[in-house]
Amino acid sequence: MSRPGPTGTYVLTLASGFNSGSHSIVAKFSPTDVTVFQASQSAPQSFLTQAAQVGACAQSGSVCTDTQNVTATVPVGTLVINTPYTAASPLNLGTLVLDPTTSATLTGSAAFQNIVVTDNPARVTCPGPSRQWRATSATVVRTRNSVINAQNLGLTGLAKTSSGTGFTGTLAYINRPAANGVAPAAAGSAGLGGGLPQTIITTDHGLGTVNINGTLTLIAPTSTEPGVFAGTITLTVG
Repeated sequence: MSRPGPTGTYVLTLASGFNSGSHSIVAKFSPTDVTVFQASQSAPQSFLTQAAQVGACAQSGSVCTDTQNVTATVPVGTLVINTPYTAASPLNLGTLVLDPTTSATLTGSAAFQNIVVTDNPARVTCPGPSRQWRATSATVVRTRNSVINAQNLGLTGLAKTSSGTGFTGTLAYINRPAANGVAPAAAGSAGLGGGLPQTIITTDHGLGTVNINGTLTLIAPTSTEPGVFAGTITLTVG
């Protein structure tokens, strides 16, 4: 420490510094020539020293960053679509009926019921991208590989019949009417054919459970070989 004097500055150096805590210090002056200066001392000066602080938040006004780690788990959930129709218990369109007007096609139809879509409740309240429910492929063949073009298979009249807890979405339906008896090798994407995903229903966000019905129609050309034909329709949701 130092203080000004008449001929210079007096300096006190403490090599070891002060321990942290309370202190009191007195400055004393002892003259070398008492005829020129008298001895004197200051009043005691009390002060408190603290140990040096370290880190970003050590000093007032410093930039302080305190990083906290947070974890959360998003449930996987499930998104399932199913119908009651199986190979052992298919939807029966019955015996096709000849069109009495043109005699060019044979037609059969039946209610396609209980298309049930379930979005696991773990995901119901989490808005997400629009869902699209599609018929991704359809085939209609006989045992000897005689084929009815899948464009002749149509799904129309879709409508919600019921919904379970958690369903708040708005549904939009896209009819896929059957082509009018196109030939087995005809190209195109009418009805549920064409080999491309055919969107049949969309919704604006996640669901609980919803039940949808429609009508499945098959219009085959009269040149089709007689016999029982079996087919598949693959539905996807995502």
